[in-house]
Amino acid sequence: MAATLRRCGAAHLTLRTDSDWVADVVRFVLARKRAWSGGGR
Repeated sequence: MAATLRRCGAAHLTLRTDSDWVADVVRFVLARKRAWSGGGR
């Protein structure tokens, strides 16, 4: 599934229920935002 999503250019995030998944989502979104904006802050 992850490989198919990557080929389509879609982001993929695997979440775990035994950890702080909200923090994982925030880190993922911030990293994607940095990548989209050219790697800035």
